[in-house]
Amino acid sequence: AAAKAAEAAEAAAYAALIPADGNQLIGATGFKHFDDYGWFKGTITHFTPKEGAEEGVVEDVWTVLYEDGDSEDLGADEIRAYLSAVTTGDEESVAPTAEAGAEAEAEAGAGAGAGSR
Repeated sequence: AAAKAAEAAEAAAYAALIPADGNQLIGATGFKHFDDYGWFKGTITHFTPKEGAEEGVVEDVWTVLYEDGDSEDLGADEIRAYLSAVTTGDEESVAPTAEAGAEAEAEAGAGAGAGSR
């Protein structure tokens, strides 16, 4: 029973990584792994809510700009994974954690409004 409660708490924390106003994540940093290239640090630079977006857009989308200059748009599940990945300073040891996502959310909340479009 305790294991199920812990699992449910972790799932809730993971779901809570995305605030009601997706603009609050602008400026948050995270990591993403690319096959054959490794881990890259990025910063969320833009938020496009599905409401009012182009026809065919079915979910909220965040634009991430990576340190190498590449960028991509990520949906909710991808942005949760991006925010929950942390590194110990060794790019080979990046691992996703719910704690890191909460830290990223707190960081993003501290800068809420800054850079929002």
